[in-house]
Amino acid sequence: MTAQSLVNGKASGQISILDRGLLYGDGVFETIAVRERRIFLWHEHMQRLHSACEVLRFKFPGVTLLQNEVAKLLGTVKQNVTLRITLTRGVGKRGYRPVQNAEPNRIISVHEWLHSPQNYSKNGIHLRCCDMRLANSVLAGLKHLNRLEQVLAQAEWQAEDGIQEGLMLDHNNHVIEGTMTNVFMVKDEVLMTPDLSYAGVDGIMRRCIMNVARSHAIKTQVSKLSLDDIRHADEVFVTNSVIGIWPVQQFEEFTWPVPGEMTTRIMQLIENKQTRSGIVI
Repeated sequence: MTAQSLVNGKASGQISILDRGLLYGDGVFETIAVRERRIFLWHEHMQRLHSACEVLRFKFPGVTLLQNEVAKLLGTVKQNVTLRITLTRGVGKRGYRPVQNAEPNRIISVHEWLHSPQNYSKNGIHLRCCDMRLANSVLAGLKHLNRLEQVLAQAEWQAEDGIQEGLMLDHNNHVIEGTMTNVFMVKDEVLMTPDLSYAGVDGIMRRCIMNVARSHAIKTQVSKLSLDDIRHADEVFVTNSVIGIWPVQQFEEFTWPVPGEMTTRIMQLIENKQTRSGIVI
């Protein structure tokens, strides 16, 4: 299938050149997996989108409207697809100062499901450390439209290098996240993930994994992690809402058998949750 999109509820692939999302990255977005017309963690995605709009101080269009437009766009699509919902502050005058009471723009698009050439969930991935550093920001945790740090990080390697994801640090050399994923590690049967108080994206799948782990008496910890912590972990995996969980098979000269015992358990718990929950569009 080719990409399809709605702009403010109408079939379109165009926005104004004065849209503030285009001019200044003034907006937020969610990328969501749709499997057999079932959307896993829909309400969690909507809650994060709503919260992000509140932080950026523009109007959230409402869950009902977005759900209706998603249903309209998906139509009779039956195959697995990737859904993206983008909200911008809308059209404004030139200059950084937001226009009061601007009407936000809604851009909803559906894209082909991206199949990896290998089964990364089963065979694992190769991870590298990126030179690009994430800046500390009061916008930490939000999935806003400013993704230049991730763009430059992914430009550091090519597909033929055999690298599937890059690890990103902040300027204090703390591990924060992957270029498109959140990072987890296991040490002494404790599931650990980096503190995102000052940088990074608080992923919906990250939250889900932590909640599921805690509900099954798995010890969890959010803390500042270093590269040495990753190097000496018992298991490492990366995750987001679209790819699910990818175990890390190699980082630098360090290797792990994949998927590890804890990773396998988490994968099974998430799979079980996916089959029992989510909304059908």
